[in-house]
Amino acid sequence: MCKPRDMEAGERSSRLLVRRIVLPGIVFGLLVLVCWQQAAAAWQLTEEQRRRDFDVLSAFIEANYPFFHVKERLTGQDWSAMAEEPRGDAVHAATPGEFYRAVQRLMMALDNGHSNVIAPQQLLDNASGYDSRRIFGHPLDEDVVRSNQWWAEQLQNGRWPSFQTRYVNGAYHVVWVHPEVAAQVPLGLQIERIDGRCVHDYVQEAVWRGTSRWDYVRERWYVRQLPVAGATVVQLQGYLGGEPVTVTVPTTVDTAVADPELPNLQTTMLSDTTAYVRIRSFNARHLANDAPQLRAFLAAAAEASHLIVDIRGNGGGTTTYWRRHLVGALIPGPLFVTNFVTFRQGGVVEHYVRDRLGPGYDLLAVGRQHYPQWAQRAPELFSEDFSEPRIFPSWAWPQDPVGFAGQIVLLVDDDVFSAAENLAVFAKETGWAVVAGTTSGGDGIGFDPVYFVLPYSHLMVRMPVVMGMNSTGDINEQRPTQPDLWLEYAPADLYGPAAQSIAIPDSMLQAVLDAIAEDALPQASGSSPSLLGWVGELGTLYADHSRYGLPRQLPGVQSWGPEPWHVEAVAVFGLDSHSAALIEPLVRQNLGAKVTQKDLLTLEQQLQMFWSYQHVSVSVRPLEAGVQVVVQILPGQPLVLWPPRTAALLTEELTQGRLRLDVARPFGPLSVVSARWGIRPPSVRSVALTMPGRAALWQNVELGFIPHEEWGGSQRWLRGRLRQHIRPYLQVGTDLQWMQYRESDTAAWQSAVAMKGTAQWYAPGTSLTVEAGIARAGDGGQLLPLAAVHGVRSWKLGSSTSVQVAAAGGWLSRTAPSVLYWTLEPPLFRPESMRAAQFGKAHVELRQYFGSMLFAGVHGQWLRTDTEGESLLGGALELGAATPLGLEVSLRYGRRLNGEEQLWRLGTSFGF
Repeated sequence: MCKPRDMEAGERSSRLLVRRIVLPGIVFGLLVLVCWQQAAAAWQLTEEQRRRDFDVLSAFIEANYPFFHVKERLTGQDWSAMAEEPRGDAVHAATPGEFYRAVQRLMMALDNGHSNVIAPQQLLDNASGYDSRRIFGHPLDEDVVRSNQWWAEQLQNGRWPSFQTRYVNGAYHVVWVHPEVAAQVPLGLQIERIDGRCVHDYVQEAVWRGTSRWDYVRERWYVRQLPVAGATVVQLQGYLGGEPVTVTVPTTVDTAVADPELPNLQTTMLSDTTAYVRIRSFNARHLANDAPQLRAFLAAAAEASHLIVDIRGNGGGTTTYWRRHLVGALIPGPLFVTNFVTFRQGGVVEHYVRDRLGPGYDLLAVGRQHYPQWAQRAPELFSEDFSEPRIFPSWAWPQDPVGFAGQIVLLVDDDVFSAAENLAVFAKETGWAVVAGTTSGGDGIGFDPVYFVLPYSHLMVRMPVVMGMNSTGDINEQRPTQPDLWLEYAPADLYGPAAQSIAIPDSMLQAVLDAIAEDALPQASGSSPSLLGWVGELGTLYADHSRYGLPRQLPGVQSWGPEPWHVEAVAVFGLDSHSAALIEPLVRQNLGAKVTQKDLLTLEQQLQMFWSYQHVSVSVRPLEAGVQVVVQILPGQPLVLWPPRTAALLTEELTQGRLRLDVARPFGPLSVVSARWGIRPPSVRSVALTMPGRAALWQNVELGFIPHEEWGGSQRWLRGRLRQHIRPYLQVGTDLQWMQYRESDTAAWQSAVAMKGTAQWYAPGTSLTVEAGIARAGDGGQLLPLAAVHGVRSWKLGSSTSVQVAAAGGWLSRTAPSVLYWTLEPPLFRPESMRAAQFGKAHVELRQYFGSMLFAGVHGQWLRTDTEGESLLGGALELGAATPLGLEVSLRYGRRLNGEEQLWRLGTSFGF
């Protein structure tokens, strides 16, 4: 029977549909299934891969973790011995969950809140603030992301705690119960025994107990959550309302319960004169919402007599939150505290710290022998295993302050950790606030934790990289911030109405309110630094010399891979954010899309020519599709009119009898206009414009004036300078100078002109400059040759002793006007007789440091000019003190050995 044409067409269409869509879809589905099965099989780690992952992680921890000695000193636990059990469980793990939990236990044994496995579903959130060079073990690539997506699927059907406890007033109380066991475990139960053993003994004997805390009142260790890992059911015995209670409860349940949504920032006026701010987290994601609300409230509460800042339960985030938006809004002037960090030498953490500090890695190093108290608290600091400590300054700068003048109370508890603990340390040491509550959680001084990706499982772990110490040398992880006013929770504060509402103050908050009402608040224990203190510390944060004044040379251009390189990013280290912003456009403009090592060397030389920089290095680091250009700079002078740095330089200038102002970028990315005004003889006044050229060429034009002086008459000049790098650390240049001078205010002005060439070679601790040229005085004057040489050499004899030797010499015809001697410009010497045809000078200085700040110096000087006809010998003794960042205050007594002259000098200076 024949089929109708429309039916045939429909069948042909159906067959075509099957051939073109359905069959390919089935094939594709089968391929996906096969690939998925292959991928799933690929994730089944072999025994050797599990062993390798665990051993690589253990070796990484062994080489880099800073708190082994601290934990053994405090808890008596040996991490190496504790690592054996989870290692066996990891190697013989039958399921992904078993392996994951074994790695968790290894990290838990470190007993630190920054040490843990990153939950696979949180991998990208945790690593978002890191670039590739700061994640170790394995690059954070697509394989790692896919691996952690797989881990998240494998672990999603986990189990969750059935109840939570809190150590309050020396006892463990149940403060949360899962709905599935709510009928079995009463809230507020005070646990006396667990599985028949005293709860305190149970905690002390538990190997995997989590992060430990020390109860300074009852002198014992405790944990926030009772360690019941491994058990499926526990028996709890205790009291509720004075009545004995015994319950048997499962330790975990199948269903997760979301935490209640509480606002991160809460503000209110508790009375007409007491303002209250609660901040639950300093996480950066809260800034956009919290910052305007917080500032508006602080401005409205500026007339209050008291402000309570409650950061209990705050586990940290970013210090920017509290520096800029809390403390910065409340202080009228800068506050500063000097902390310290040290770290394990030889591991990847050393590279991590060097990368984070940039030039500060060398500049901020301090000799541990200057701090003998450290040997009592952490003897490991004096071993070769740990680096020389680095200064880790913590400061806050006013950010449009609201004018608050009342007393501040910072309310803390043992959950205050990381960036929140950094605020507690800052408040305690500067006296910014009265710290009230319990001992804080610690580990708040230092950098972000380091991240490490395991090679086969691709799980990511983190751990702290440095050991932070406060200004007195207490290790913050060993002894966290101690409150000025000791207060403790009542158990009901953590599960009753007061836990959710400010309107019902908990016992700690109420105790603060009572102390305010009774005028019984203690004084803050810290103290604000003096004007000299904050100028010296803040202003020399990027000082151009090390602690002992010996110049440091950064490494030069480093190459990587085949040239040319595609530039993906630029990073500038060693400058404040304002100055770095000036550098980056210039770097990008000069580099373009492709660069070679020669291009980078040209850029490095160009930046070195700029007078504001002491040393510059340019290098490249590999990125995914190109390179990152890294510029490291040791600044000499400020690039912007930035208050801390400007104030520091003002202090230096005033001690030398002059005022100075530098303003950057008026005519280009790196141009600087400088003005100087002398306030004591010789009162030089000048204005200069300095800027680098395009081909490692440095240009300077200066207009100056000196009013009438007894030894030199009045002078005014216009000078131009060019400097050109011809190879690394060697530059040549030429100076052209037009001058006018007169011997007295009534004499006529006379003209002179001079031109000279210069060559300068410099290396770490050494510089040598040679100058030669000709000069002419008046329109028909004779051409007069001139020449000078001067050099400096520094040595560091051990960690606390340094020597510097300087010498200068020169020659100019005695018939030349005195003003021409200015063209020689030896930086360490100016002839006492401006008519001397020949001069020479040598200076030797030996300096010895005692303790952390005090030093003594011995100076020797030799001077000879043909005008004097004899050699002048002199010496000086010096006593002084130096801040760790370079500002010195010293008293110097000098005397000529073959004459009667003597000199007393009291002043400040930077460097040696």
